[in-house]
Amino acid sequence: MNGLLVVQSLLAAGLDPLKRDKKGDTPMAIAGRSKTKKATKFFFEAFAKTKTMYPVDSYVNVLIVGNSGAGKSTLSKVIEKTGSPIPNLTRYIDENEIKPLTAGIVPINLKRHHQLQNIVLHDFAGQSQYYLSHTAVIENILQGSAAVFIIVVDVSNSDYLIHLKQWLAVVRNEIQKAKGDCKVIVVASHIDCLNSDAEKETTIKIKKELPRNDDVIVYLDCRRLSGVDLTSFLKNLQSACSYIRDSNKKSLTLYCHMMYKLLQESEKDILALNDIAEDAVEKDDQFFLPTHDGKQILGILSSLHSTGLIYYLNCEDDNAEVWMHDNTYIQVATNCRIWVVKNKQVFLQHVDGILFSPFEESEISDNGIITVSKLENKFPEYDPVMLISFLEDMGLCHMVSPFFLIQTNLVEKGQIKLKDILCLFFPSSVTIKRPVIPHEFVFGWYLKCTNVHDLFPQRFFNSLLLHFSMKYAVEEASRSGHRKFQCSFWKNGLKWSNRNGITTLLELVDENQCVIVLMSCGKGAKKSKMVMLRRRLINDVLAIRGKYCPTLDTEAFVIDPDNLKYPIDKPRTRVVYCVENFIKLGKQDFINPTPETSESQGKQVCDVLPNEPDYANLSIFGGDEPNDKAGDGGNFRYPRTGPLNVRGEKKRELKPRDLNYVTETLRQNHFPDHEWKSLGRQLGLEDSILDDIDEENETLRDRFEKCLHTWLKREDSSKQQDKSWASLAKAMHNIGQEEVAKKIRNY
Repeated sequence: MNGLLVVQSLLAAGLDPLKRDKKGDTPMAIAGRSKTKKATKFFFEAFAKTKTMYPVDSYVNVLIVGNSGAGKSTLSKVIEKTGSPIPNLTRYIDENEIKPLTAGIVPINLKRHHQLQNIVLHDFAGQSQYYLSHTAVIENILQGSAAVFIIVVDVSNSDYLIHLKQWLAVVRNEIQKAKGDCKVIVVASHIDCLNSDAEKETTIKIKKELPRNDDVIVYLDCRRLSGVDLTSFLKNLQSACSYIRDSNKKSLTLYCHMMYKLLQESEKDILALNDIAEDAVEKDDQFFLPTHDGKQILGILSSLHSTGLIYYLNCEDDNAEVWMHDNTYIQVATNCRIWVVKNKQVFLQHVDGILFSPFEESEISDNGIITVSKLENKFPEYDPVMLISFLEDMGLCHMVSPFFLIQTNLVEKGQIKLKDILCLFFPSSVTIKRPVIPHEFVFGWYLKCTNVHDLFPQRFFNSLLLHFSMKYAVEEASRSGHRKFQCSFWKNGLKWSNRNGITTLLELVDENQCVIVLMSCGKGAKKSKMVMLRRRLINDVLAIRGKYCPTLDTEAFVIDPDNLKYPIDKPRTRVVYCVENFIKLGKQDFINPTPETSESQGKQVCDVLPNEPDYANLSIFGGDEPNDKAGDGGNFRYPRTGPLNVRGEKKRELKPRDLNYVTETLRQNHFPDHEWKSLGRQLGLEDSILDDIDEENETLRDRFEKCLHTWLKREDSSKQQDKSWASLAKAMHNIGQEEVAKKIRNY
């Protein structure tokens, strides 16, 4: 029996019972010759059969995105129907097989596709109402592993280039958050609708939008089930899937295969941790799971979650309190908040398709509120606590109390009943018209997308609204419950007042290209308090922008105090000053407005920004505290801001505090995060250090930033080049990033 325990330990560590040694023997064959032949062989056979039936470590997520009607669902069906090695004699997809409008997310689990092997296709609906939830789902998938993105663009549509640019921006933004290196394939659909000249022109225009060497373009009639173009597409998709498997190998133990089999054989679609523990104990002789070790069980579930095949939701603050131990098997504590959705794709399709559907009356009211009782009635098959935890975990909503709601314009008096004491608030679903706002604002700041076709994604602004309303507005409502309508919401906007008499407005304007922050002071309010608050607010906006849209090229501006008449739908038409131009100026120095408003005269800094406590560290630079220096502590994130000190003198050497500026600059110039290790070697970092960075950081974004930070803080000059832009440019040149090197060489 001791020998069997040794074998079990080896299997738990990842030993493959089907792998052959130098002599050609498998562990199963060796087990058959051992003294404990019967028990050991049975054990190996169980693992081998499970691994063959449930190859959970070989799946690749393929995400198909694009505008509604571009041909995504048709292409998905083509991929599905070409899975057999037997030639398909039908030339075209039957139109009856394709739903005209996809609702939510349609997942297709393809096993043993003859070219692509095991993949999970995700066909994302193209309607704008789904964009928020879809980006949340994509982000969740990429937390576990890399994926292949297929962007489908209808080239017969006159706006195809705008659509392509917007989807490329979305995809590149999400790729930065991925755990591994993703691949992108652009499918130009409806190519059969163009004549030869138009096709050539389209090809040239699309290629200009794909600066990455590994981005692939395929031109297709998505309805065809054969042909040279389809063969080329499948070959490129096969190559991309193979790359993901080879470069993002999951170190899953065979316990993960056993656990996945246990979950799939359960009659329940969603299992509480107690269900899993009971099944594992009851079927111990079939699955051989570590039923004495609760911590290891949670580790197995977490590893399975990383494959994207299941959804593991752990809402416990301390996993140690989850288990009640006895002398035999693990037992789960009462009211444990841990669940597993065994078919993640179906669950996402169901919830996403119903809650955010544009084809029928929304379950979420125009005030963005859905009561828990209504949610229970709509989804009776789901544990309401699990469903609420899932929606909050995805960053789509937040639980709010009636006490907060009655201090807003979201509900009327008496509208919220005692049974509806718990509500979920979805800020992005608010469709209330902008209210009349009589305030005379004294400060205005905004963040703008610099590229004409870029937009702030809904997920970013939804997260911003959730953060501001929960961090500031709810807090003020709880302190000032006697004041009616402390907080007002409308479509893409929020306004609240605090106990210091300061009113703040946050709004997404100019066709989703600008986020604006306006502030005013009530009678008797201290303007110094407003300056302190705006520092924190600006810092929050920049931090959330960095988290949710790291590749978005943005610039920040201050609006002239004499040009703050509300509403401000197009801030660029007002007299504004670029934030980066304030860096090297003192209190009495003059600053000129942007060239677009060159007719206006410049002003002294103190006239544009009065009441600043420290003009060497202005509040518009962000930072949680007034003594946070611009560039320190991760607070200064403005792109295109040169590494200057307050006197305007260029720094000769980059410092660790310049990390945010350096990473932002490299990303703005299209340096791909997945090249971080090659860059690190060129900057003098040893492989052992790079391996530690790789192991200790989850995403490519984190690894890239840690690599640069390690280089910037090193003091041993004998093992590295000078820490300067010139050194970075040289390193970029050495790894083939010529365009990046060219752009940063003169910094």
